[in-house]
Amino acid sequence: MAKVKVKFYANFRRKYGVKEVEVDCDGGLKSLVEALNEKVKGVKEDIFDEKEGDVKGDVLFLINGVNVKTMDKAKISFSDGDQVAIFPPIAGG
Repeated sequence: MAKVKVKFYANFRRKYGVKEVEVDCDGGLKSLVEALNEKVKGVKEDIFDEKEGDVKGDVLFLINGVNVKTMDKAKISFSDGDQVAIFPPIAGG
C-alpha cells in the first residue's frame, strides 16, 4: 500500500471544504481515485473519466509536480510519500 498526500486547489478546495487529505492506495490511479472518493465524497465524478480510465482532460492532476497528461498512462503509479495536486478546470477569456 502507498500512502499519498492529495492537495486540492481553487474551486475544488472550496467545493469539498478540504485543503488536503492522505489516502492509502495499491499504487494505481484508479485505486487512488477510489480511496480519495471514500474520504472526499463526489470527487471521483469530478476528476475521473470511468470510460477512459484516466483523469478528465480538463482537470490538472500533478503527481510530484508532473502533469499526468504528459506521462505514459501505463506507467502511472504511486509510492509512499508521493504528493498529488488537483486543480479544477480553468476558464478564462
